[in-house]
Amino acid sequence: MINIDGIYIARFLFMTIYIRLGLSILFMFVLLLSILDGCTKKYTQDDIIDADKHFSFPPGFVPDPEKNGKKTIEGIDSDHDGLRDDVQRWIYARYPKDEKKRKALRQLAKVIQGKFNIN
Repeated sequence: MINIDGIYIARFLFMTIYIRLGLSILFMFVLLLSILDGCTKKYTQDDIIDADKHFSFPPGFVPDPEKNGKKTIEGIDSDHDGLRDDVQRWIYARYPKDEKKRKALRQLAKVIQGKFNIN
């Protein structure tokens, strides 16, 4: 006989670890991009992570998913382009005038995000 409660607890623990691992890798990715950017300004972790929080986006840009976007690895993808909205907003806010860099980062982010999809 299978203990259903034990399965749910194990699945919950696995998902918690999986989400934390994904967020840790995403932070490392963001930190690496900041280092490779060649910026002379010293950025704090909050400056890097919250790059999109005080940025003025063009009309019609995807909305900030806020805390709902961080509840799962998949996050929220309101425009169905295959990229989490929070990542999409961060890339645009970090490199608003560099289309080539944004395209490259979007492509890289989609590949990394695809590695964490559970389905």
